[in-house]
Amino acid sequence: MIKDKISSRRMLLKQGKEIANRVIKNYEIEGHITIKLIGVSDNITYRIDTDLGERYLLRLHQDKLLNKNQIISELTWLEYLQERDVVVPQGVKNIHNCYVTEFETELKDTKQPCSLMKWVEGRLRQEGIQHTHLFKVGSMMAKLHNSSSEFKPDHLFVRPTWGKESIKRDIEKLEKYCDDLMSKEDFAIFQKGVEKISVEIDEMEKTHHTFGIIHGDLHMGNVVFHKGLPRVIDFGRCGYGFYQYDIAQTLLGIAPSQRRSFIEGYESIRKLPGNHQDCLETFFIMACIENISFHSSNPQEKEDLIRKSPFIAKLIKLYLSGEGFLYGRSK
Repeated sequence: MIKDKISSRRMLLKQGKEIANRVIKNYEIEGHITIKLIGVSDNITYRIDTDLGERYLLRLHQDKLLNKNQIISELTWLEYLQERDVVVPQGVKNIHNCYVTEFETELKDTKQPCSLMKWVEGRLRQEGIQHTHLFKVGSMMAKLHNSSSEFKPDHLFVRPTWGKESIKRDIEKLEKYCDDLMSKEDFAIFQKGVEKISVEIDEMEKTHHTFGIIHGDLHMGNVVFHKGLPRVIDFGRCGYGFYQYDIAQTLLGIAPSQRRSFIEGYESIRKLPGNHQDCLETFFIMACIENISFHSSNPQEKEDLIRKSPFIAKLIKLYLSGEGFLYGRSK
């Protein structure tokens, strides 16, 4: 399966602009276009510019776990947010009035799903992040969650669920690669962490205020600032989950000393329960394990994962012992 994925990706990268040009013909875009490769991750992404000043994002979807209906559901969710005056990437329908365009590839019996989105203007701010930036991002996430709590999907809406079953799959995947990444002792700690996470999730109450559609990957690399205000991009991992899991995903990329700024911004719009730190730490550890598992099959990430794994194991030990760590530890 991994070899098939690599072959598919190599083929798409090799044919790059040719594929993009073929896909773009399925959309009503005026003017001369230029195509630029942006990056390769779960998707291969291109920026499309026209000489009339329009800009788009083209995605060649690589995640085989996401089918056409799931991609359409993501863009339907974004359409809902747009209607509520939330600035997010907006899907563009093709000439067949569909959000997803499929075309045959050189690989046998394979159809490549693609989607086009309007470009969200703004700049990344991954350095020099201040209290005010994190406060604004926190309040923005709270607004997303408020919108989610009122969202009523129809029977065609299908997105992944992030929780007990997904973390089980993650630890099973990690077990296949762990011998090259960490000691047996550290992997045993990872397993114990997953066991506790599963117990904690079972005890959490699912209500419209605690659980719904979330971004799922809202780190600072998926936030752009425009005229001082944050805008969220890349909803490719959106799905069902606890809202505090969404928060924990963001906190993972923020220094412990700055995490309260994000929480303060969030609570300026949407209050968290009194015991939220324990819950956030459960999902924080879940996010750490997910991250290691996600990259575990990539040989290029091996050195970095070997370096990170002992640190994550120490955090899991704190979690297992009930010692708080989210905002740093007092000396």
